[in-house]
Amino acid sequence: MLHKHKNNCLFFKQNVCLICQLKHSDQSPICRACQVDLPWLEEQCVRCALPLSSANNYCPACLRKKPDFDQVYCAFKYAFPVNAMIPPGKFSNRTDYLSALNQLALKTISFITYPDCLVPVPMHPKKLLQREYNHAWLLAQDISRTFNIPIRNDILYKRIHTRNQINLSAAKRRQNLRNSFQCVNSPPPHIMLVDDVVTTGTTTNIISKLLKQAGCKRVDVFALTRTDKPSGK
Repeated sequence: MLHKHKNNCLFFKQNVCLICQLKHSDQSPICRACQVDLPWLEEQCVRCALPLSSANNYCPACLRKKPDFDQVYCAFKYAFPVNAMIPPGKFSNRTDYLSALNQLALKTISFITYPDCLVPVPMHPKKLLQREYNHAWLLAQDISRTFNIPIRNDILYKRIHTRNQINLSAAKRRQNLRNSFQCVNSPPPHIMLVDDVVTTGTTTNIISKLLKQAGCKRVDVFALTRTDKPSGK
């Protein structure tokens, strides 16, 4: 079981695993044994990263209709214990969970091409005020430091305060997000969107289409985790 505590500090307790809470010799916030047991995403759709039973294939949804984004990079499946770490990382200021997972993800993911900039999926100002931080921005900071890629938060704006999309189908998500994002500046040719979870791909697809309509040529997506929900469902 994940350890609960009231300390919201961004720093880690050295040699104490965030998952099992046992002391360990490795300097990572997650011990080697727990790292091995994480739900690593292996066989996946070569475009949207949907978990598959075999590698180097497209999922049925991507074969039926090519999404507006070009490539999704994910390290984990949305399964235990990752699915128990993401919600407190997003909503309860346990950003140490997100940072720990991101450190491991960035050691395993290899980008085919490097983008001109990183764009964290924006939050509406009202939601940002309530939550006090954008988890996508924190993930983007780690990527920026690791690969020396600049972050741009002046390209996209969330102009409509939409309801939470948990448990919504892809169709309901599209309806919920309709016209909610706005491209406020001309994008560079290659952008990488950053978020925590890709579920149906609706958010990233809507934003990617908007960016390409504004002149962007390639939109990749970085997320920590991928659910097993195909797009369009």
